[in-house]
Amino acid sequence: MTASCIPHGVSVSQAALVIDSGPELNGLLDGVLSRDGWTIDHAADHDEALELAKRDQFDLIITGRKTRGPEDIEFLRKIRGSRPHVRMIILADEWTPGD
Repeated sequence: MTASCIPHGVSVSQAALVIDSGPELNGLLDGVLSRDGWTIDHAADHDEALELAKRDQFDLIITGRKTRGPEDIEFLRKIRGSRPHVRMIILADEWTPGD
């Protein structure tokens, strides 16, 4: 466990963008992230997510389980062009060593 560098009582707002994860996973992510003070936006696909990420600052982007690994990697490359320090979690039901 790590200690927080944030003084007690100081609120830090972080923003997450969740892409096409379906209602069950969206609910789980919303519950976990919002409990820790995150604001959460949702995008239906990579194109919508890219537009949102160009317009708004996100600290974390989580791809959906319905997206494909190669598409997620290409999306990550595009995001890095405008937001080089954003963290990204790629969720996948299936993968291959080539992914």
